[in-house]
Amino acid sequence: KLREGSIMLVSMKQLRQKDAEELKRAVEKIKRTCMAINGDIAGISDDWLVVTPPAARIHREAVAE
Repeated sequence: KLREGSIMLVSMKQLRQKDAEELKRAVEKIKRTCMAINGDIAGISDDWLVVTPPAARIHREAVAE
């Protein structure tokens, strides 16, 4: 779907609860796909990722310390 131009919200909760190694592999695969198409990726919580195609970017605000 990402290659087709869809913005995706990916829930990682079930995989996190099942198998940490599989979670790590899945996130790496999503990151590689995102980089290959010049998309963007960000974690929005411990359980969710936002992944965008090249036509969209994720706005990141600077966090004050």
